[in-house]
Amino acid sequence: MDISEIAKLRNIILIALLAVFTAFALWVRMLPADGLFTETLPNLLGNDPWYMLRQIESMTANSLQYPWFDPMTYYPYGTDNFWGPLFPMIGSIMCIIAGAATRYDIMYVSSTLPALMGAATVVLMYFVGAKVEDWKTGIITALFTAIVAGQFLYRSLFGFVDHHVAETFFGALFCLMYIAYIAYVREHPIDFGDKESLKIPALIAIFSGIAYVIGLANMPTMILYALIAAIYTGIQFIWDRIKGRTTEYLVLLNVVTFGVAILGFFIIGLHHAGMG
Repeated sequence: MDISEIAKLRNIILIALLAVFTAFALWVRMLPADGLFTETLPNLLGNDPWYMLRQIESMTANSLQYPWFDPMTYYPYGTDNFWGPLFPMIGSIMCIIAGAATRYDIMYVSSTLPALMGAATVVLMYFVGAKVEDWKTGIITALFTAIVAGQFLYRSLFGFVDHHVAETFFGALFCLMYIAYIAYVREHPIDFGDKESLKIPALIAIFSGIAYVIGLANMPTMILYALIAAIYTGIQFIWDRIKGRTTEYLVLLNVVTFGVAILGFFIIGLHHAGMG
């Protein structure tokens, strides 16, 4: 068996393992379904999911228009919705595609979203681990993601219709793009005097910025990932200077990533009383 055949066999095994881990993660997260949904009485986990359900119902019935102001919250005064529209929008799109129109059907379809995102995080974390080290790290990372308990499991269970699992997923997606850039420039150093050397790194940085914007559209706490990136950049800059290495790649990474993020932020808009 030559090297190419070994590599092909390894890839098949990796795909099979990822499929098993993902299927297991989805199965575990779907376990509450029978207990929460009877023929006549549907239920959700916790309290916050009921408010998210209200947003999904509203968006499903109103052509995906997000209620930035809710007159029924803090009644009779109403209040602004400070969370992003992404999670309820995904839930609403799922309901529209599935033809869910009754409250029972909307609740059931929406309840599958956190379970699906929790399972998808398993695959995402494989790529994070693989980029940090290698495929072995990636598969171990995917395994631990599939079996980990605690708040990540609870908030990605069927019936916990809230945006927390999306915070984890899109935060990890941003980290993956950010790490992918760093991994690439270590193998292919950039030079601002050579435009060809900037093309692929700049493209990866653009995807990093897009991932950040997607996360921001889900939840404003995505700003914490910008803080993490800032701390990393400061430490890495000092370390590179000590080692006598160039720091140009950090400039390109952060200027492009957060330049895209700023543009995306203004596309989402500043939704507050008196600001549209």
